[in-house]
Amino acid sequence: SSGINADIVEIDCTSASIDNVDVSANDSYCNKYPLDDYIDNRRLRLTGIKQTLHIGNHGENHSKDGLNFPIGLAAINDQLIVCDNFNHRVQFYNLFSGDWLFAIGGKYGLDSSVQFRHPSAAVVHPFTKQIAIKDDKFIHIFDSSGNFIRKFSEFNRPYGLALTSNNDLITLDPNRKFLVTTTWDGLCISKYEFHPLSQLGNNKLSKCRFLDVSKEFVVVTDLGMRAIYSSYLDGFTVAMINGYDKPSFREPTGVSFGSGSTCLIADSKRHRIMVYNAAEDQFYSDLQLNVAPPTRISDILLDVDGYLYVSNYENHSIFIYKLDND
Repeated sequence: SSGINADIVEIDCTSASIDNVDVSANDSYCNKYPLDDYIDNRRLRLTGIKQTLHIGNHGENHSKDGLNFPIGLAAINDQLIVCDNFNHRVQFYNLFSGDWLFAIGGKYGLDSSVQFRHPSAAVVHPFTKQIAIKDDKFIHIFDSSGNFIRKFSEFNRPYGLALTSNNDLITLDPNRKFLVTTTWDGLCISKYEFHPLSQLGNNKLSKCRFLDVSKEFVVVTDLGMRAIYSSYLDGFTVAMINGYDKPSFREPTGVSFGSGSTCLIADSKRHRIMVYNAAEDQFYSDLQLNVAPPTRISDILLDVDGYLYVSNYENHSIFIYKLDND
């Protein structure tokens, strides 16, 4: 059913109605950094990136502020949200000081009834400030203070979570090869076949883990196939990029779009961040760093002010950089 309660919402795409959803107002892409404005001759015209903060350290559940293989990132007000994957919790830190604030889930969580299983992605609604967190099975919704509202799922194992231009939620169900878009109440808006995965067939090496969307495009990274997939929002293929070709990459991970069709894509095992334009299906020069580059990147998040948040998977920490433009 598509009914909603305070616990679990089961999504039924055949019966959900979006008559009460305002899809015309509040374009979230005004809240994204204008990367396209700084592209010149296939190079990103930035004077460099300076590191501003280092958050976290290795700690299992006995440490309230430690991280154990962090992945997904989001920001709300003056707080950084980190999906603490192997501690099965979500951590909140002060963006300016790096101080631990509180957790959702786990031993030190606000509500002991909230349980995650490997949370790996988070997004924040730009106007209501509600927080959506994806784990192995569910999308969980919280208010801006971390109080539980609802959770919903029809997914086998969803991977990646992003906001559409209408501020709806989009995720990939790779086992069923669907892109699924829902409201924050759990009503299914669309379910499209993701054609790049259909073209692969049932390849057991495929491990799609990260995605982001622009107004027109979806970019998904596949760690197992060493590949990047670009599609339209209806799932039809734009490009399937093999990491063995140029530009060679080894383990593509986090993706973060600016306000246009240019996005940043992490190449985890080559310790760099690539610049890709989905409309042109072209890679530009890598993002140039004037400080030590991050290593073994998992997720990345670029905010409207040009702050770049990078989760370091193996060092169990988060680095925050500031983009400087001309």
